[in-house]
Amino acid sequence: MRRTQIDSILVASILPLAVGLWTSPVWAQSESLQKFHALEQGSPAPAETPIIHTRSSASEASDVDLDSSELDEPTEVIQKKIRYNPRVPIYQRVKPQWAMEIAASMKALGTQPSVGGLPGTAKIKAVSLQMEYQPKEIQDYGVLSIGPNASIYPITPRSLANGLFGLWSLGAQVRYQARYFREQPIVPMAGYGAEYAFYDLNGSKGNLLATGPMLGAMLLLNVIDSSTAAEFYVNHEVARSYLVAEYRSLRGSSDVVNFSGSSVFFGLRFEF
Repeated sequence: MRRTQIDSILVASILPLAVGLWTSPVWAQSESLQKFHALEQGSPAPAETPIIHTRSSASEASDVDLDSSELDEPTEVIQKKIRYNPRVPIYQRVKPQWAMEIAASMKALGTQPSVGGLPGTAKIKAVSLQMEYQPKEIQDYGVLSIGPNASIYPITPRSLANGLFGLWSLGAQVRYQARYFREQPIVPMAGYGAEYAFYDLNGSKGNLLATGPMLGAMLLLNVIDSSTAAEFYVNHEVARSYLVAEYRSLRGSSDVVNFSGSSVFFGLRFEF
């Protein structure tokens, strides 16, 4: 009887201790660690825990160091922290759908433009404004955009033109940017444009269509000053700012204006 009583006392003492150890924070943390490692390796989560699948590109996915206290958070919260690196600014993650570009050329339409039937008598400058839509769904393979443009071509001497709008145009362009990774500093681009030009020169009025390719490169200003880029996104939702250099070659003419020529444009591009 005495041995049986001793065994009962030992069982009664050890059993609560074992239960306490099993439910202690140390073991609970081990279970969380197992869940964390299972998520890292792509193993399915427990059936009773729903998984929220989030979309992110390969450039956005990154390992994140989690504190031990964070390992007790719900599965979907841990999964998001594994996939997204909070140290990457939000303006670097977004894919802007719209773009605006303003550019100018000091020698538009070549070095010897013909205006009013007098070849080589005019000097033509140009200022252009472009708006473009760029679908974010395909931006992992480069940035394709399309949109309208408007340009004015100030002419000197002013006697050849009827005011500032003696020669102006409306048109459209399609553009492809060879941009393949986040914060790519130099982005080559190519495109094709069309302009429907209107002129009022030396008493002659008319219009013509000019088309041609464009080539160029863009310098990402975000990499020069990231703090200003972040502030620009917070205040104006502009995700990328570029310094642009473009070579445009247009072909089109009438009896009064030869709109054929090559131009080098410099300007700024904002994507939001």
